[in-house]
Amino acid sequence: MKYWRNMALSKRLLIYIMILVLMAVCAIGAVSYTISKRALDDKGKTILENGVVMASAYLNELWGDYERGEYTYDEAVENVRVFLNGEMTSAGHRDLMTGIDLGEHGYFIIYDTEGTAVVHPTMENQNLWHVVDPIRQDYYLVQDQIAIAMNGGGYAHYAWAFPTEDRIGEKITYAQYLPEWQWVVVATTYEEDFNKSARSIILVLILSAILFSGIGIVGASMFVTSITKPMKHILEGMKDASDGDFRQIEPIRRNDEVGQLIVGFNQMSCAIEKANDHLKKQADRIAFLAYNDVISELPNRNRFSDYVNQRIEKGIRSGYVLQLDIKDFKIVNSTVGSEVGDFILKHVGQSFLAVKDEKAMIARTSGNEFSIWFEDIHQSDLIKIINAFKRVLNERLERNQIKQTIDFHYAYAVYPEHGRNFDTLYKHTSIAMKYAKENRDLKVYRFEDTMLEVIENDLKMSKLLEYAIYNQEVTVAYQNKVSLATEKVIGVEALARWYSSTLGFVSPGVFIPAINRSNLALVFGQYMLEQVFFEHRFVHQKFGDHIKIAINISPIFFIEKQFISIVKHAVEKFSIDPRQFVFEITEDVFISDLDNIKETVGTLKTMGFSISLDDFGTGYSSLNYLKNIDIDEVKIDKSFIDRITTDDKTVAMLAAIRKITEAYGYEVVAEGVETIDQINILRTVGYDTIQGFYYSKPEPIQYEEISLPEIEMGSVENNNTK
Repeated sequence: MKYWRNMALSKRLLIYIMILVLMAVCAIGAVSYTISKRALDDKGKTILENGVVMASAYLNELWGDYERGEYTYDEAVENVRVFLNGEMTSAGHRDLMTGIDLGEHGYFIIYDTEGTAVVHPTMENQNLWHVVDPIRQDYYLVQDQIAIAMNGGGYAHYAWAFPTEDRIGEKITYAQYLPEWQWVVVATTYEEDFNKSARSIILVLILSAILFSGIGIVGASMFVTSITKPMKHILEGMKDASDGDFRQIEPIRRNDEVGQLIVGFNQMSCAIEKANDHLKKQADRIAFLAYNDVISELPNRNRFSDYVNQRIEKGIRSGYVLQLDIKDFKIVNSTVGSEVGDFILKHVGQSFLAVKDEKAMIARTSGNEFSIWFEDIHQSDLIKIINAFKRVLNERLERNQIKQTIDFHYAYAVYPEHGRNFDTLYKHTSIAMKYAKENRDLKVYRFEDTMLEVIENDLKMSKLLEYAIYNQEVTVAYQNKVSLATEKVIGVEALARWYSSTLGFVSPGVFIPAINRSNLALVFGQYMLEQVFFEHRFVHQKFGDHIKIAINISPIFFIEKQFISIVKHAVEKFSIDPRQFVFEITEDVFISDLDNIKETVGTLKTMGFSISLDDFGTGYSSLNYLKNIDIDEVKIDKSFIDRITTDDKTVAMLAAIRKITEAYGYEVVAEGVETIDQINILRTVGYDTIQGFYYSKPEPIQYEEISLPEIEMGSVENNNTK
């Protein structure tokens, strides 16, 4: 102590300055590192969480596309992989070049609930359920992330090797469960990606401390003041930054360590502020997408739901949820293109906004479905508003050189009669819309309680149909095709007949639509295909090997990705000659995906099957299909035949169709023929092959009772439950 008191002031001041500088730098370094690391870690966590939110939004949108059949499951999975982790490189890993930035080494992982990596930059399709932390061998990191996601989502920490590198780093992940896909979406990156800047600050401060310690004691007071004042500003700036105010510190006219420190702080503050602004913009974008539809520029279902519930909570007396569903919008898209289709969707909203009152609200609640909220108006006013809206819409489209006339299916439910909240009202409106679509007319359907009874009956019918298929209650009847020239049978059509042990005889007009509504089309289609293939030898024994057996294939069954494999399996199972069979398909099947349908038809033709276009003339682009699809036969729908004895125009049309089919080299069959007058007219206009009650009614083939081998339904059942 005596030595200290006797030390020269210059030396003591130098020591004081060195001690103060070291203490100040250490304090600033600790605070800077803590604040910056916390800010950067929080930023990183926010980036991960927002990354999962954006990925989930994309997956939810893709789920809707997948449910509408725009993608197969494998195509949807590959789209997710490319969107989240980039293209596959020649080295066998993803290049991580995506639009969602998770840091230098960040990437996405998607697990199914069994731990298989659906999406991963290096380990796709591998089951990682039992993978453990390379440092903590008792920690099952994949199981932990799945458990966190299933419990509402959250963060997890573990160690893992860097992609394409041998070194191990500490990682942080955010996991969330998507029930539609039954996937766990994980955004992950390495902690060092977040806090590199914080470590750089410590390095700068250490260097500054070394430099400041060598400064002389000359001008100590001014020097100390010149240091402490800027430090005070930095500390204040850090405090403000911790409160979210990333203000700039006024620079000093010095280029020494203190000046550089201020510049570094300002740069850090600016970088964090920009990152924060970017996150806010991303959050605003996500919030916008959560409540708005991009294509139509209208509110989406979430915002519509909030609005309706808010209006109800305010105590309104009455209201309506009206649904508009664009009629045959798939056909519109296929004929004029998706860009024009999007343009139409946009103008639907704008047209309604031009005629609505201040309390009405319109939203796009699904693909081509719009929902509108009205309140305190009379039900009769709905028709007036709808007519005004349609007039404005079609005028807008015509002004924009779009000649497509747009019609809608309409359905509505009434508040409070049909529900006291949005979910109930929307559910009941959707039930009424189902009736509107099934009836294919343009009436406005009001929800009725009897509609619920019909749905319950459909469920009962579905169970009975499933029982009927698996217990072979559904049988096959065959109706003859007769040549007018020879009066001989030249073919038969296989038709389904159901005599239920519970209901008795059920008309095909009842149970065939019920099969399609009950998701049994695939099972039923396979059952009928194998039943007819099994009975074909008895049919040919009766009529001769020269005749062809026609089998109706529903559009739902035909477009299934398993269809061709089911047909090939049945051909091998029953050893049939495909040249003895005709597959009858309706024009509805071409609406979904013309290119894939053409490929399926081509495969069937290569196998030897003939293709018949059934119910010709009841669809939308029949002549286009005649030109572009490699078919063998055209069947004229019964609705044409019924009119030929009373309508000369129908006769002229039949004559024209016959000339067209002759030009293309197609066979033509008139079905539903019931009278001699119809036959005479058909003979006059050049028709030869006739099918109908005049010659025969559908009858089962008589053969010794042999059980049909059990249908192998394993893969089909999995598809149905999906």
